[in-house]
Amino acid sequence: MNQIQRITLVIGLVVIAVVVGSCLFIVTERDQIVITQWGRPVRVISGARDEEERQMLRTEIEEANRKSNLSVSVSFGAGLAFKIPFLQQATRFDNRLLEYESDPHPITTGDKRTLFVDNFARWRIMNPLRFMQNVRTEQEAQTRLEDIIYSVLRRELGRRDYQAVIRTSNRILEREMELPLSNTVTSISGGREEIMKQVTEQCQPLAREFGVLVIDVRLQRAELPEENMQEVYNRMKAERQRIAMKYEEEGKAKQTQIKAETDKEVRITQADAFRKARVIEGEGEAEALKIYAQGFVETDPETKEERQILGYQSDPEFYEFTRSLEALKKAADEQTTFVLTTRNHLFSRIESFE
Repeated sequence: MNQIQRITLVIGLVVIAVVVGSCLFIVTERDQIVITQWGRPVRVISGARDEEERQMLRTEIEEANRKSNLSVSVSFGAGLAFKIPFLQQATRFDNRLLEYESDPHPITTGDKRTLFVDNFARWRIMNPLRFMQNVRTEQEAQTRLEDIIYSVLRRELGRRDYQAVIRTSNRILEREMELPLSNTVTSISGGREEIMKQVTEQCQPLAREFGVLVIDVRLQRAELPEENMQEVYNRMKAERQRIAMKYEEEGKAKQTQIKAETDKEVRITQADAFRKARVIEGEGEAEALKIYAQGFVETDPETKEERQILGYQSDPEFYEFTRSLEALKKAADEQTTFVLTTRNHLFSRIESFE
């Protein structure tokens, strides 16, 4: 094979590769492809879809064919697809959920309050043919969606009070229970959840005009203007301080109550202990008197000798005499002098035993 033949072979292989590459392409589950011929759509290929969405897309394309005198065919499923090289072009669109976030916009509520609101939405390209004919790119679609959603959102929030925008239910918060309800709580119907549900439902038919399905619209932030923020913060601070003072007063009252109850229990315990001590003391004295009356055996701690101490019952007069002597012994020492008459009780006992 000479040099010219080799060059011809290489050129031929390149041409074949270019032709094959231009007529074959891959459709994935996340793709939606519109094939155009000389700028006119001729075929739609969509990746993964459920049966309900397939039937909906068939119906819309058939309607578009009748209105625009087109002959667009539709097929579903991922895999290898074919188009006429150089004559037909394939435009890809995303089949997945898409999101966008809006910039903050001022909105006036029904009670004449200004809020800066920004929202986000989730959406899908449901009809790639209509999408290509009306908006062509995702950026353009997001611009159209922002106009639609902001318009609907402004209308819906303009019909609702501020409380309905920031609340989701009529549940009474703890801080609101401490204040007069007429000053803090406004009864709402639905709240933010219901508002966003209605906004989503109203946006869906408008977005379907350019082949988009709005899945969900949510408020990301709803704030007062900067000039009103300090006033709100001051009011919140004063409210928190008032509640803190209330808690502090309740704590002090509880402290006083607990202290009073504790002091009462202490006094009751002390009185009960004193009563029991007096009872035990009386029982001990009664037992001692009983022992002294019956007599007992005493042991000398030094000599360990035992001696019998007679009680009052064995000899009352002698017992009284010995007790008198013991009392005299304890009351006097060697340097003590007693001046007593002969009629003294001690002498009368001594004389009776002499």
